[in-house]
Amino acid sequence: MEAELNSHLSDPVVNFVRGLLPSVVVEADAKQEPSVSGQSYHIELPPPSGADYCFTLWLGSGEKQISSRLLNADKASYFWYRPFEEAEFRSAEQLSKAFLEAVELIVRHNTRIEQKRGLFSNHFKCEYESESGWKRLYGHSALRWIRAPKITGRRHVYQSPRLVREI
Repeated sequence: MEAELNSHLSDPVVNFVRGLLPSVVVEADAKQEPSVSGQSYHIELPPPSGADYCFTLWLGSGEKQISSRLLNADKASYFWYRPFEEAEFRSAEQLSKAFLEAVELIVRHNTRIEQKRGLFSNHFKCEYESESGWKRLYGHSALRWIRAPKITGRRHVYQSPRLVREI
């Protein structure tokens, strides 16, 4: 049981994040998700100064996820997330590599999340700022009756500066 609880110690994502942000806390998940086998845990990344939202990394065996939440909204509000489902990747190694690459993008680049209100759905898209402009990380939609942030108008863009500066 102890080895299972400390499985995060050999996780390359945990090692990468701790290398940049030594004070982050790895927390065991209280509730086991159906798509995750073994111990699961998460890291809530600290919000940079001036950010509208922060990211949480959901880790463990099997599927992984990056989620975000608005800093000035109820924690239960629906907002952007990126699932890394096993069916999307050819192997566990490819899933882990894609997850680590996405984590590096959100940590090392300015990001923005766009929310668009449609007739039946809210659409969310996260982008990161590269040298050649804004590039899409992931987007998804949710039915309007799911508790998403209320916005004035049909479109709102939330911003977050990069979490770490290049050395």
